[in-house]
Amino acid sequence: MNKKHVNQLDFALPQSEVTGALHSHGLFSSNYLQRHFASSAEFPPAKDVESLHRELLALWKEKATGLARQGEAHTRTAFLDPVLKALGWHFIPEANLPHGPTRKRPDYVLFPDSARAEQGASATDATDIFRLADNALEAKKWGHPLDEASDRETPGWFPSEQIQDYLRHAKDADGTRFFNWAVLTNGCRWRLYCEQAAADTYFEFTLAQGDAFCSLEDFRYFVALFRPQAFARADGRCLLDQLREEALTRQVALEKNLKDRI
Repeated sequence: MNKKHVNQLDFALPQSEVTGALHSHGLFSSNYLQRHFASSAEFPPAKDVESLHRELLALWKEKATGLARQGEAHTRTAFLDPVLKALGWHFIPEANLPHGPTRKRPDYVLFPDSARAEQGASATDATDIFRLADNALEAKKWGHPLDEASDRETPGWFPSEQIQDYLRHAKDADGTRFFNWAVLTNGCRWRLYCEQAAADTYFEFTLAQGDAFCSLEDFRYFVALFRPQAFARADGRCLLDQLREEALTRQVALEKNLKDRI
């Protein structure tokens, strides 16, 4: 499916759907994820993620008080680092990244395996690091509203603008893209943004809220959509690209069927 067609179909998706821990804001569809993706081979069985759910639940319980009191640096080291590692990611943090074309260095550049992470760590050019990566992640302190600019770290700059900046530069001089997706998180809420979608669209998963951690059933979506396998590209497309396109196509077909019945 070409990019122009996909962008036209974007208007077909509901602007906001909230179902449990899932919040589709013009990207994917909660209905599609639950009715179709959840029965696919790419969706992990509960037994396969149960131990990881227990591990991250225990981590959250242990760190919750400190996370609520401390800033972004603590959120990264105390929570995001171990969560990303548990999901299977290898990463280079902002402090170890060279300056490049983006206005700000990402908080994390994520790699699917140690070999590519080592190659990235050896590179001296930011573009070469992005070329090896599958994803960039922007972090905010625990609970920071993801639609508000930070007062300290990036004053006057909205988090989604940072994400779009990373995605805009995730390509070489010929326009060949290195990756299409990026993650924004404050630890409790995790968002996916797509370069080929409108800038204000995203999918959000609520890992923790208040004194509650997500259920095991909902946690299956978190693992499925945020682990390295979801971002792995083959012929320029990854699982997230496929899910977005299929959700859009199904939504258009559904609306057409409804119109035909009237």
